[in-house]
Parts: sequence; structure tokens; C-alpha cells
Amino acid sequence: MSQKLQNSIAFSFTLIFFLTFFPGIKSYSSTTDKNGNWSFSVGTGISILSREFSKDLVLLDNEFQHQPGWALDINIGRTLGNHWEPNLRLGLFNLYGESNSPDFSAVGQHFSLSGVIYLLPVQYATNGGSVSGIMRYYIKSFSNKKRTGFYFNPFLEAGAGTNFFSTELRYKNPPPDPSKTVIFDKGVNSKETTANIAQYTFGLGTKLGDPRKMHFVISYNFDIVNYACLDAVHNYTGAERNHARGIISKFMAGVVIPLGRGNSSENSYLPWSP
Repeated sequence: MSQKLQNSIAFSFTLIFFLTFFPGIKSYSSTTDKNGNWSFSVGTGISILSREFSKDLVLLDNEFQHQPGWALDINIGRTLGNHWEPNLRLGLFNLYGESNSPDFSAVGQHFSLSGVIYLLPVQYATNGGSVSGIMRYYIKSFSNKKRTGFYFNPFLEAGAGTNFFSTELRYKNPPPDPSKTVIFDKGVNSKETTANIAQYTFGLGTKLGDPRKMHFVISYNFDIVNYACLDAVHNYTGAERNHARGIISKFMAGVVIPLGRGNSSENSYLPWSP
């Protein structure tokens, strides 16, 4: 499947997800009517480029010492049935890494590393964002009417969307020719940018606190981004470009704000009770 087709599928998934689940969604079950509990959440944490893998699903060697960056997620969701909660997510992230020398597989292969290369320490910095449709499954049912107070409910989630980012590779200190400090950039100083890049998200976590009030959520996610240079460097095996995908790991903690009781006067459909 071509990268362009994958990007279009991910974008279409996000659009269909938004149009299907959020405007005027009807009851999932006419007998229980537990839909309509809206919530808004904001989470912050760390992000790191964990690994890259080829289109043949082969893990590639890390060419950088990747360092943690920051991450921010904004979600709006609505309960659906006894276990499900679709969410629309806006994510922002920062990635960073360094290497003692630009001795990369792309040297002499990719145009960005085909000129004069100084054997000096280098670093990359990437800033990006994403819009995704997420489906979350809570391990415990929403249906217990007797539970109040402090509870937790673990969840699993998966989704897809689009990613956009800018990245820059530079020497940590100016080289002999200071005009060559920036080795390569995409979307920073150059006009070329990335947009509509397919992203697939998987994760797990739990909510903590009283669901009737502002409460907390912690999670781990990994985002698979269908693009080869999240670290500003393409990957090669011999003379062949790998067209790698990147895995961004995110560890997040945040707050959840209930927005209303939806279609039912009971709080039993909240995503908390076992």
C-alpha cells in the first residue's frame, strides 16, 4: 500500500469518526440509554522516538541517542454503551536526540547528506502535532449504579489520524564553516513541510478519582507515524532507502472534566464502576 494511500485512509478515518460519533449521536442501547456523558481532558507528559522500522517490519538500528521531549494531548469524548468511549484527540509533541558524529546510513545516499560533512557532534529537534479519532474500551462496565467516591477503571485504546511536523538536523557547535551549521531541515527554514501523514495510535491507561468531579487519567501510548525522518535523517540499507516508520512513545498524566450527564439522570453510565 502506497504512503499516499495510507495517509488518505487515515485522514478519511478521522473525518468519518468525527462526523459519526460526535454530532447528535443516538443511544447505543434503547433499553439502557447510557450514552451522552461528555468529558474534556488535558494531559501532559514526555515523548520519545523509541524505534524506527522498515516497511518489511524490521527494526532499524538507532542512529541517535534519543532524549525525552514534551507532549500535550487534548481530548473530548462521549460514553457509548457499557464499555466504549470514542474520543477526538489533538496532540502536540517535541522530539530530540544527538549523536557524537553524523556517521549515518544516509551519508552519500540522501541529498541532505551528500555535501561536506564534518565529523562533529550533531543534534536533531522535531516539533509536531496530530489529529486523531480514538476508540477507548474500559475494562469495567459503566452500569453499576451503587458506586460513588474514588475509583479507577483501566482502559485500552486504538485509533488513527493525521500527523504533521517540522524537523531540523544541525551541529551542536558551529563547524569550521558557520554557514553549514544547519545540515538539513524540513518545515523550519525551508518551504518544504509535511502534512497529512498517516498516524496509528495504541495505548493503555486508567482513570482515577471521583467521576462526578474533576478527576485524573494516566496513560502510555505509542504512535506509529508513516514517515521516515522524524529524526531528520532517512535510513538506508546499503544503497536502498528503507522508507522507515517511526514509533513515538508517550507517557502522559492529566485531568478529566465531566461536561454533563447526557441523556440519563443516572450517573451509572460513567466510565468508572466495575
